[in-house]
Amino acid sequence: MNRLAKLKAINVTMLICAAVCLACYDIFGGLWLTGVTSCWFAALGILNFAACQKSGCTRLRAVGLITAGLVCGPLADVLLGINFILGVLFFAVGHIFYMLAFFTLKKPSKRDLYLYLPVAAVSVF
Repeated sequence: MNRLAKLKAINVTMLICAAVCLACYDIFGGLWLTGVTSCWFAALGILNFAACQKSGCTRLRAVGLITAGLVCGPLADVLLGINFILGVLFFAVGHIFYMLAFFTLKKPSKRDLYLYLPVAAVSVF
């Protein structure tokens, strides 16, 4: 099995683990399960960032920003149970990382910004 096939198999396995955790959360509840689910996604991002870095990916910056957003997710999930405002802030920071990643992949047009800014303003409030 070559390196890419192994990476795909690991990705699928990790996604299945995340789906199982999410199903268990829906059935049993518990804040810790949502944190575990988010950790699977963060680990998936870190794994793929490392693979991208090793292979000399041309879009490493975007992958790194998406990974940073994925890492903010589990922190936000846990913080929601401890300090709601801090948890929401971490979710916001994660989404800012996602937005920056997409802007590195494609420069936004003025129309994109006109559509984005009202949504961002409403989200802040």
